[in-house]
Amino acid sequence: EVGGQALELLHDFKLQELSITCWSFSRLHARYDRLFAGAALHLSTSRTLLQQIHPQGMANLLWAFEKQMAMGSMATEQIATAVVVLIPRCLTLLKQLKPQEFACIFRALACMGLQWGSSQEADILMVSAAGFGLVLIRRLSAPQCVDVLSAFSTYLGTAGGNPFPEVFANFLEALAQRCLDNVSELGLSGATHFVEIAAGAVHLFCDQRERLVG
Repeated sequence: EVGGQALELLHDFKLQELSITCWSFSRLHARYDRLFAGAALHLSTSRTLLQQIHPQGMANLLWAFEKQMAMGSMATEQIATAVVVLIPRCLTLLKQLKPQEFACIFRALACMGLQWGSSQEADILMVSAAGFGLVLIRRLSAPQCVDVLSAFSTYLGTAGGNPFPEVFANFLEALAQRCLDNVSELGLSGATHFVEIAAGAVHLFCDQRERLVG
């Protein structure tokens, strides 16, 4: 079978081959625990692969990992370890990301359970991403803005009361405004989804301001 052959060749894969293989299995909704456990472990331990990762490869890998976890993968522990190793590389690549890569990477990270205050490296990445996002935002489509708004709201919404920097409020406000300015791109269901996410974001920041004032 294709999966078995890929598993046998895993340690010979270059970054492009690894990322496309992982992306393809997840794209086909094919859960393969042994392959993804091996891929995650290989990424976690190979300095060469980490140095080879480019923006599209990063987006493909994180998207694929998140989809496997959503399918109930038994490789969750290995994937989580790989994500920890990949976060510093995400920071290095941040300003090279295209809009689709940016939206894909941060949606995947949020869906995999990262939360504000749980990891210093993840927090540094998210703060930096919010700052860069304010520059990138004019290149994001309205649906991409909704995805990013959802990702950052999810990341901050599990903060458990830990205060977060004002740059997040500025970024989420800009994302919401971008969506409002281009709401016709969303369609009815997309616009409804946006309203729900925006309401949650407003509630999130109102709670923080109340705690700070109190």
